[in-house]
Amino acid sequence: MVDKSVNERAIRLLARREHSKKELIQKLLNKVPVPESTISKVVNQIAAQGYQSDDRFVEMYVRSQSHKFYGPIKTINELSFVHGISETLIDQYVNHGAVDWLQIALAALNKKYRMNANLDLDVKSKAFRYLTGRGFPVDIINQAWNLWIEAHSFN
Repeated sequence: MVDKSVNERAIRLLARREHSKKELIQKLLNKVPVPESTISKVVNQIAAQGYQSDDRFVEMYVRSQSHKFYGPIKTINELSFVHGISETLIDQYVNHGAVDWLQIALAALNKKYRMNANLDLDVKSKAFRYLTGRGFPVDIINQAWNLWIEAHSFN
């Protein structure tokens, strides 16, 4: 009976959105007063049935983060430390996936800094801090900045 209520709760959580195994176990531990071993067993059964998938979760999460203009460094850190995803799975979707991080950085620059006639070092340093804070590596920031300058014909 306990397994059934845990199972139903887990399915309801997964019906709303994808969850990593670690995240699902943690949420169930907070909501259902049963031992962790029972919850882990139920989550493993649900994963075996295909209701929970770390692959699907990572794919969804990377897409979601990129649409919010977050970079690969922030995405990797959150997947690894917060959601407990393995490095191989992270590498598969973040570094070898379909996301063009340079285009995401460029879009973030375009959104944050519209045509600005007063372009100076202060704006450049603010843009670099902004993109660094959003989790983009320096090489992508430099490329995005150069493309942004080219597109806005600032010299």
